[in-house]
Amino acid sequence: MTVLGAGAWGTAVAIAVAARHDVLLWGRNPEQMAATAAARENTAYLPGQP
Repeated sequence: MTVLGAGAWGTAVAIAVAARHDVLLWGRNPEQMAATAAARENTAYLPGQP
């Protein structure tokens, strides 16, 4: 599944779906997406969530 938008809502949806499916989280800011991928956490919009 692909989630378009890596803000708080998109990240929350991706976390919920990832429990049972492969998920691709897409965001418009490459630096933010690289940081999110490296940390496996969206510290900008949903800190403290895996």
